Amino acid sequence: MKWKSVGGGSDVNHTAELGIPSLDGFGPIGAGFHSTSEYLELDSIEPRIRLLKRVIQSL
Repeated sequence: MKWKSVGGGSDVNHTAELGIPSLDGFGPIGAGFHSTSEYLELDSIEPRIRLLKRVIQSL
């Protein structure tokens, strides 16, 4: 994984602000969020679910 700064927001903004360890950015790959050019790479859904599952299991 690599750090990537992107716009947007999620509920994790609230939990992280409270000092609660938070995971974010495990969703499918895509771009153009909330615009007419928004898209989602369907082939990224299953691998991202597997990644999140492995992270949760390791915790």
